[in-house]
Amino acid sequence: MEYSKLRVLATEYCEEEYFHTKIAEMQQFKATPVIGSDGMYHLLYLSYSANGEYYLGKHTTKKIDDGYQGSGFVLNEYMSDGVQFETIHIGFFDTEELCYDEEEVAIGEYWNYDGVKKGVDWDGYALNMVSGGGGFGTGDKHPMFGKTLSDETKAKLSAANTGKTHSDETKAKISATTTGKTLSDETKAKLSAANTGKTHSDETKAKISAARTGKTHSDESKAKMSAGKTLSDESKAKMSAARTGKTHSDETKAKMSATRTGKTHSDESKAKMSAARTGKTHSDETKAKLSAARTGKTLSDETKAKMSATKTISIQFDGGDKIPFTKTTTKQFNEATHVTIHQNKRGMSEKNLAWCKSKCEVTIIPYEEK
Repeated sequence: MEYSKLRVLATEYCEEEYFHTKIAEMQQFKATPVIGSDGMYHLLYLSYSANGEYYLGKHTTKKIDDGYQGSGFVLNEYMSDGVQFETIHIGFFDTEELCYDEEEVAIGEYWNYDGVKKGVDWDGYALNMVSGGGGFGTGDKHPMFGKTLSDETKAKLSAANTGKTHSDETKAKISATTTGKTLSDETKAKLSAANTGKTHSDETKAKISAARTGKTHSDESKAKMSAGKTLSDESKAKMSAARTGKTHSDETKAKMSATRTGKTHSDESKAKMSAARTGKTHSDETKAKLSAARTGKTLSDETKAKMSATKTISIQFDGGDKIPFTKTTTKQFNEATHVTIHQNKRGMSEKNLAWCKSKCEVTIIPYEEK
């Protein structure tokens, strides 16, 4: 690859309306896609603008047309300011290591880290911040190694990004680049170790809550979340072990109760829940655990009254005392001129209600949540 010739054409300035001409000329550097030995595309790309700015980089992907244009900090700043970039794939390699090596050759000394450090050949147009071969690198190879941002700098960065949101196009590109990627067990273990013992502050919790308030998942999102995901026995065991012995505080219980008060499941939800449970039975082990958890516990009179009111349909014959519907007789209905039905939470079935109406005049008192 003649990188000097590529660089000359990339840095040429043109009016926006003639950008298509520059794009056509750049096609001479377009490489034929070749998939690597690991089933991934390891490619070298060039993102360039009409103004002459350009960015050389390496990218590994399963989807050749994922829309990736680069992740350099300076490049992203230009894009955020509305500068249009076109991207061309200029080389394909069998392995990621070979691609990194070629990236280092392609960028050479055409890089500039915000004037703090820069390559000897920097031309004022290259937006790369390091010489390639693996990005910034890690440890003492990273430009910020041993340095920390001052509170003033942090405040400036925060102010600069406050209120900014990704466009739908940018979101689609980010989604495309991450689709199909999974974290290795090693990475998962590192993330788990890094977060173990950490908790969100009350302030952070409040911010997260405020950001989520009023938001609901679309039916499409719910379907994606539900589709095909099952927990392994190992995961279930870990979750069970993590929860064993833990109980909700009275404050938490009160909050949970408050959020549920007055809410009822729709008929559709009830049907789904019923269908999901149909044919399922508790194992002997689960039954034993449930029994052990309830042993020695008694319900308060208040709870018993609430449960009774929820479950029982009461009947009054001609203004008399309330009698549970299950304890009434056909003779009582035949002899009555008027019946008052006090519904429970579920309500009398249509069949039983029709039977009652066939015997005498009926008044229905709907169930009210206490």
